Amino acid sequence: MAKSRHYFSSHDSSLSPTSVRSREWEGPSRWTEYLGPDVSSPMATRSSKNVGSDGGGSHKGLQLQWVVQLIEVAEGLMAKMYRLNQILDYPDPVGHNFSEAFWKAGIFPNHPRICIFLSKKFPDHFSKLQLERVDKAALDALHDSAEIHLQSLEPWIQLLLDLMAFREQALRLILDLSSTVITLLPHQNSLILHAFMDLFCSFVRVSLFSEKLPRKMMLQVYNLLHAVSRNERDCDFYHRLVQFIDSYDPPLKGLQEDLNFVSPRIGERH
Repeated sequence: MAKSRHYFSSHDSSLSPTSVRSREWEGPSRWTEYLGPDVSSPMATRSSKNVGSDGGGSHKGLQLQWVVQLIEVAEGLMAKMYRLNQILDYPDPVGHNFSEAFWKAGIFPNHPRICIFLSKKFPDHFSKLQLERVDKAALDALHDSAEIHLQSLEPWIQLLLDLMAFREQALRLILDLSSTVITLLPHQNSLILHAFMDLFCSFVRVSLFSEKLPRKMMLQVYNLLHAVSRNERDCDFYHRLVQFIDSYDPPLKGLQEDLNFVSPRIGERH
């Protein structure tokens, strides 16, 4: 069994309280926005009661409850990504093609040359790029209005952080469940098998759809604006998000590496 790739640390103690809001990194409380205040799912509760009565039944029940909740989180992430894609007029981040409506949406600064340049140069840090040679007038304008643009980007930077946390938690749970599912025949515990496959598919959908977001531009522009307004200091989560985005560039490559440890024998009939 191949080892999965490096997991990010389970707690991000460096989230800046002065910019993007901090959330607990672990557990359902992090996902209140996507699950609502009542994180107890009736489906998960029923599922946990129907898991086998062996000694590990309660553990499997908790796993199933968390699986169902993460599937709901995935649906919320998909909806939020689709909404952003609509607002930005369905951009083409891979080909770096952005419509006039993209720049007028009020999320990114309306300075295409600098924003696209930063995106193309990802993961290079802006300090190495001599941006004044790209568009000095735009760079000066960004200095004058950095705080306004930061506020516009913050909700969507939070989405990137949510995607990173979802990837970590879902992947850990898929790994944990895969060791259980591989020992089961389909008739032995269909709840676990179906829950595993639903989470697996949700993980893949979220990861693939994320390519439609201008993730590189979002992070690069946000970090530039943060540095401009915070004495040249990078946003605290910059390097972790660079690693996360780069590992999913393109998403299919990241998925293949992340899911390499999952046995193709899961669910096969004997």
